[in-house]
Amino acid sequence: MDRIRWIKRLLGIDKDYSRVSPVRKLKVSKILVTLKTSGHYAMLAGNFDLEAHLQQYPPLEYGFDETKYNLRFDPDKIIYILGLLGSIPARNKDLIREDGFVPINTIMLNQKVTDYRFYLDYLELTGVIECDPHYLPKVHSRGYKWAERYNNSKPKIHYYRKAFDKKGNLKMIDPIYAKKDKSTGKDENTLRNYPYLAYWYEQKKINIDYTKAEQYADLLLNKKIELGEDSWDLNKDTGKKKHPNDQYRAILYNLEALKIYDFKAQIDNNVHRLHSVLTNMQKDYRSFLTYDNQPLVAIDISNSQPYLACLLFNPEFWSENSKLPINLYTLPDNIKQPFLYRKSTGESLSIIMGNLLQGLHADIFDEYKSIVASGQMYETIAHWVKDEKNIEISRDRAKVAMFQILFSSNRHNPEDENYWLTKYYKEKFPAVMQVFRIIKMAIAGLNEEKPYARLACLLQAIESEIILHRCCKRIWAETDRQVPVFTIHDSIATTAGNEGYIFNIMMEELAKCIGVEPKMKIEYWNYQNEDLDNEIIERIIPNLN
Repeated sequence: MDRIRWIKRLLGIDKDYSRVSPVRKLKVSKILVTLKTSGHYAMLAGNFDLEAHLQQYPPLEYGFDETKYNLRFDPDKIIYILGLLGSIPARNKDLIREDGFVPINTIMLNQKVTDYRFYLDYLELTGVIECDPHYLPKVHSRGYKWAERYNNSKPKIHYYRKAFDKKGNLKMIDPIYAKKDKSTGKDENTLRNYPYLAYWYEQKKINIDYTKAEQYADLLLNKKIELGEDSWDLNKDTGKKKHPNDQYRAILYNLEALKIYDFKAQIDNNVHRLHSVLTNMQKDYRSFLTYDNQPLVAIDISNSQPYLACLLFNPEFWSENSKLPINLYTLPDNIKQPFLYRKSTGESLSIIMGNLLQGLHADIFDEYKSIVASGQMYETIAHWVKDEKNIEISRDRAKVAMFQILFSSNRHNPEDENYWLTKYYKEKFPAVMQVFRIIKMAIAGLNEEKPYARLACLLQAIESEIILHRCCKRIWAETDRQVPVFTIHDSIATTAGNEGYIFNIMMEELAKCIGVEPKMKIEYWNYQNEDLDNEIIERIIPNLN
């Protein structure tokens, strides 16, 4: 039975909604009707007319009988839920899939819309959205997307009423994302505890050339649709393609946020990274940004995650008496605790790792360290595969395979197209892969939903400690608020002219903490940036050269 028929049967309806089962009636009467939207606006399909849709499909005939069943229909909830199809990809570009479905976590949705199920059913029954037919419970959240008639329509921004004051003016927007802890009433976002990070967002001097960025987005979408899937971007987490429609909605959502200084800057409580609109937006659109009318430039660590892993090969990193600037015991509690959990044998992961590394020859990791220090990890793998297997692979494919090793389970699917490539990494770097495997292994008695995520969390926490709390803090102290800094996880952006100073700070701090000097590159955020589509830029800005 398809899902639409199942919903109709559950509701007790055919073409007429007058028949509702007693069980369904009881469930309806117990639902709390509340709306707790976050954000100032939602993004909807341009050709979706909510008022006309409600007239054509009266909610009272699709589960919202206020008088009989104590269920009040709220049009703002429709707007909020549909808005998630744009805001979720905008806030996490790695969730963009090739099939266009957007995963919606219903546990989180329930915190905003307690009767969300009725709205999702209504939207699906009336042909506004489609549901992922290949949904796997307990594997990933159920996916939704706009139905075909709406999917190719240019999105439009819809501001919530609460975003305006009584005079109709847009209310003051806090560039720092604010979320209160329900139990304490205190701000959960710790970013303001670090003025050397928060200050630059609070100045509201980041500006976007909205017109040119939107033109670029329009033309890029058309080009990708015309050229087909071979031109679509790759999702580094899954190795699959990203649907350009979702990328388009994501960037328009983020352009609007930048226009109103809604930077959504926050430090997460998991890996303690700083997230903002800058980290969420697609890379090429950073070229349309300026700070206080000055061009921006970023200093980026090449193959950063494999590079940062070099610290894990040092036995002293795992030692309780370590004298390293950054070691397991200097990291936040939620990061280090799984490694300190003692099994029934009395061993912990930190002990196991220390013993393993003490027993290995000190030079066993030298080749790996040399390659990542050169910044050529993925290029080297592609070259080796060509020479040894006579198979040509792209740098991006080599990168995706490495990310699967770092961030996925130890059990790789033999049917995955990169399975052979992940095995190749293990052949070339057996000791490195052994370290990664042990860090990610499941431990009986330790209640972890995804034990394999330990390695990714560990590396990202190390990155955050160095970039945010050593580099940026030092820059703040040395320059008396004269050098702006904005982090994109493993890179630091600043105004042009300060890149040499930032480069030296990063080089010193990274070499001191990791024990290996990194390869870094300087990337100017301008219209000559190599990430941009030159053909499109020439159409937007004729005679640029």
